[in-house]
Amino acid sequence: MSRLSWVLFCLILLFSVVIRVYQLDNLPVELTGDEIDVGIQAHSLLRTGKDYLGHPLPIFLQSFSEYRLPLLHYLTIPFVAVFGLTEWTVRLPMVILSLFSILAIFVLGSQIVSQRLGFTAMLLTTISPWHIQFSRWSNDNLAVMLLSVLGVSLFLRRRYTLAALFLALSFYAYSVAAVFVPLLILILLISLRTLTGKLIVPIIFGLVLLTPYIYGLSQQITSRRFSQISVFSDSTLREDIIRRRVESSSPLTPVFRNRLIYYPQEILNNYLRSFSTEFLFFSGDPILRHAVGGMGMLYFFEVATVALGLFFFRNKLILGWLLIAPIASAMTKDGGNHAGRLIVMLPPLILLSAAGLNYLRPKKLLFFALGAFAVFNFSFYLYRYYIEWTHDAWRFWQPGFKTALTYLKSQDSNFSRVYLNNTYEFTLSRFLFWFAYDPALFQSEYPLRDSNPTSAFDGYNIGKYYFGTLKNRVAETGFSQLLQPGEAYLASVRDEIGTGTIGGVTVDQIITSPTGLPLYYILTKK
Repeated sequence: MSRLSWVLFCLILLFSVVIRVYQLDNLPVELTGDEIDVGIQAHSLLRTGKDYLGHPLPIFLQSFSEYRLPLLHYLTIPFVAVFGLTEWTVRLPMVILSLFSILAIFVLGSQIVSQRLGFTAMLLTTISPWHIQFSRWSNDNLAVMLLSVLGVSLFLRRRYTLAALFLALSFYAYSVAAVFVPLLILILLISLRTLTGKLIVPIIFGLVLLTPYIYGLSQQITSRRFSQISVFSDSTLREDIIRRRVESSSPLTPVFRNRLIYYPQEILNNYLRSFSTEFLFFSGDPILRHAVGGMGMLYFFEVATVALGLFFFRNKLILGWLLIAPIASAMTKDGGNHAGRLIVMLPPLILLSAAGLNYLRPKKLLFFALGAFAVFNFSFYLYRYYIEWTHDAWRFWQPGFKTALTYLKSQDSNFSRVYLNNTYEFTLSRFLFWFAYDPALFQSEYPLRDSNPTSAFDGYNIGKYYFGTLKNRVAETGFSQLLQPGEAYLASVRDEIGTGTIGGVTVDQIITSPTGLPLYYILTKK
């Protein structure tokens, strides 16, 4: 690259870093349960060489609710070693992966067409709301996108063994790879008409790397999550079939109302919904953990650039990639607009958009008009993300645990026993994270046994910390039956208590949402 190109490259990369690290520790507002799980698994692997439930150097990590694919957890270990357990520890690995994915898309665009297309794709990825959204919190999605782009780029350079390495690793990053990556390899072979003896060794190498994954499939470890979220397990579809058969005595009803009709129809609906203007340009993912809301996963100006790219940029590999990208997600219940499972659509969409934008470059007036509109779109996204989104989306991040648990940790010596409400969200994993609880000690204590220190509480304990639920409604009995002097209780707003003193029980702390809504109360008895 020329000196000017290097300056432009570094400026875009620096801009990417700033957008992705600014307020990273408090925006999103708090670590989700999945992020907490990544942190405590990495902490346990670092300190004990086992996952937190005691399995040594596992390929598949067992959490409290399911088995997790390992890549992100192992990548987080060095950050835990340096920073301990913090938001930065958990989220910084994803920022770094996102920066590598920006570089990878630059390289791929430069390979396929030109360096100019690579630069344009790099800039569009830098400002992409879809990409930014998933680069600022710990998730498995961006890893499979990065590994796919790297695999394709290396394959185009005929570095087949390295390509096999990254494509095989993607299976250990995110579950959609199990469907998407084999199809992507098929598209590579078809579009490039590549089937030579040079592929034999890479194929064997890739299969060797996948041996633990294939074993996991045979034991239903890696497929268990899919079985829970697939359209085939959707009870609403089954109930609709049953209802319609009960309501109708027509002999045609079983012909048209059966699983062989319903499931393919639902998969096709999901697939087509992934390409809808509603998802891509207007509303995006309705889950406000995956999108800011009020806009699509792409910018509105990209309606024009993607359309132009589709018309003028007739690259078989990119078009094939785009067509297969939604298939894995389409097979899940909400897969038609699930931005996480659909993130493998982003690279081809970015390259198409970049090609369309480059087509407009010689048309100065149109190019600058669209550029001005793009600046407005990007500014609106930043406004939504940094100003409004926290107030709209805080429920998706379950805030309040950090404030509550760090307070309880700071006051640990003042309490003889602490109860924690476990009905709203799973409190135990948050406790292990914010207390930086010794994973070796936890493994020796697990499984935790039921304990009943008082007739008012059901649950289990770690030392003096008890996790569970109240046996009686607080509105009927109050907390004085639960707490003794020197004890504390973390109560959720669902327990419907007020402020002040309730029968000798004092409200020590009120933890609120970003909008000021009470979420948790820390109660003590003097």
